Amino acid sequence: AANGYQLGWAAAARRAGLPATAIAWDTWRGLGMARGLASALTGGEPVAHPLLQSRTTDGDGASIFEAELTTDDHWMLAEHRLQGHGLMPGTAYLEMVRAALHLDRPGEPFELGDVLFLQPVIVPDGCSVTLQLRLVEDAGGGTFVVRSRHEGRWAEHATGRFSPAPTPVDALRRPAGWSAEWPEELVDQDEIAR
Repeated sequence: AANGYQLGWAAAARRAGLPATAIAWDTWRGLGMARGLASALTGGEPVAHPLLQSRTTDGDGASIFEAELTTDDHWMLAEHRLQGHGLMPGTAYLEMVRAALHLDRPGEPFELGDVLFLQPVIVPDGCSVTLQLRLVEDAGGGTFVVRSRHEGRWAEHATGRFSPAPTPVDALRRPAGWSAEWPEELVDQDEIAR
């Protein structure tokens, strides 16, 4: 629409004898108003993971992963049951986050925190569920929300944060005052002799 307005304005200015030029830029993938438009129109970029079938980006820059699942075509729903209906276990939500972060940042370690399991995903046989994972990045890592759509409404199932994992050196750092040797008074000399 913006390009169309500029082209119309330039044409009108030229008819009035004014020098005017407008450049009708094409869409640039991942930039500007068209960010995520192609993937949104096509249903998203395919993803090869059992719990993540497509990936898109919304207007806020969040990564959106979706999958349509049924008890007939997904073992996780078929093998986990609640009152005879398919059930998505909580660890599946964490696997969705792990897989999505691995796709965006292969090989980068991360950790999850502040995870809340809000309500289960229950899918009766013969029905399907659209699961969606939304990742929003911020300065300290980001947040995730796993939700499902039923009858046009979204229900949240799990939320939490992701952040870069400490480097191996940080993970092994000893607390202040830690000694690699045991104090003499804590060592049982008789036990050592045996």
